[in-house]
Amino acid sequence: MKKLRALFHPIAIFVSAQISWGLFMFVWIRWYILRSEEIESLMKSMSVTTQSSPVSTVILIQGCVLMGLILISMYLMFLAFRRQSTLNKLQRNILDSVTHELKTPLASLRLHTETLLMRSLSEEDRNRFLRKSIHEIERLQKLIDGILVSARLDSGISDSEKSDIEILPVFDLSWNRARDRVGGKRIFAMFVEKSSPQAQFRMNGNQQQLEMVFDNILDNALKYTQEGGQISVEVKISNDKFLLGVTDNGCGIEKKDSEKIFDKFFRAKSQRRHHVSGSGLGLFVCRTVVKNHGGRIYATSPGLNKGATFHVEFKRTPGSG
Repeated sequence: MKKLRALFHPIAIFVSAQISWGLFMFVWIRWYILRSEEIESLMKSMSVTTQSSPVSTVILIQGCVLMGLILISMYLMFLAFRRQSTLNKLQRNILDSVTHELKTPLASLRLHTETLLMRSLSEEDRNRFLRKSIHEIERLQKLIDGILVSARLDSGISDSEKSDIEILPVFDLSWNRARDRVGGKRIFAMFVEKSSPQAQFRMNGNQQQLEMVFDNILDNALKYTQEGGQISVEVKISNDKFLLGVTDNGCGIEKKDSEKIFDKFFRAKSQRRHHVSGSGLGLFVCRTVVKNHGGRIYATSPGLNKGATFHVEFKRTPGSG
């Protein structure tokens, strides 16, 4: 059954069609050449002269061009089919990923709620379960916000209102949230290039969207760094730019994936191998938001299991500092 199914695979059908067209082309040209020779010899034996030989050549060329156009059309149809097949596969992966991301916090919320209802807990345990429930609610909200923002960005809708803000306090909010989330399970270090006036770190941007960028980058570093790992941040000024680098010593990124990781719903094999959950939307949102702010984001890594660094660049407000 599997062999029979393989025979009807689109690629097998495409290859068979190409071979068939090639053979047909060869047989047709061969037949035409042989028939032309027979006709010419017959006309010579009958002492009939003709001036239509150039016409025969034109007909042959037209036939070859037509055959070439048919082959090209078939190839374009195959590419369209393969693209559609890839999109369908991606859609299934998206549904599986998003469904899993939604079910996990919902299951946790249900467990915490049932525990609060069915057991008599101390005030400390009750507060602990409530804090966990709030964390799961925030996780759900973050996923939903990511999906909504991704949909708006895909549609070319940018409803962000920008203003002159200080970028360091915005990053500090995300930094502190990341530290509070994991407690002492990670080592955090932050380096700011010299003690400079806050005015040097001013830019024109949307605070909510920038928080989303920093949250996603730090969350990415947390997910792919094991307990006891280190996450460090370096902040500096370079001419008219604000530069920020988030470095971890986690699973790293293969060179061929350093650009693809910012594609929508893309997840590298190294990420899947470490069984880390995720929707594949975070870095796509980061790149789009940073681009809409006139900035740049990219990732570097020495290789697998050697950590990675995410670099973010923004233009500072003219005249700041």
